[in-house]
Amino acid sequence: MKKSEARIIVYLSQVLPHKRNVSTVSSKLDIGYTYLGNLLRDMLNKNWLRKQPLRNKMFYSLTELGRLEILPIAKEELRE
Repeated sequence: MKKSEARIIVYLSQVLPHKRNVSTVSSKLDIGYTYLGNLLRDMLNKNWLRKQPLRNKMFYSLTELGRLEILPIAKEELRE
């Protein structure tokens, strides 16, 4: 797991739902918008995240797999 992926997973697990869009995540975590888009796409393909469209914006949240299995790994990754 990449450090950036771990930061995204922990951020999405702690933040309110309306703060889970790409532009907010990019600014809060100081990750480039394009790079973040690539990471989110990869994480969607791994089934760690799911997309939720709302009023012409795309919001992201953790799946059950992401919450139960990947989140503890991400927290451990950030501690190191």
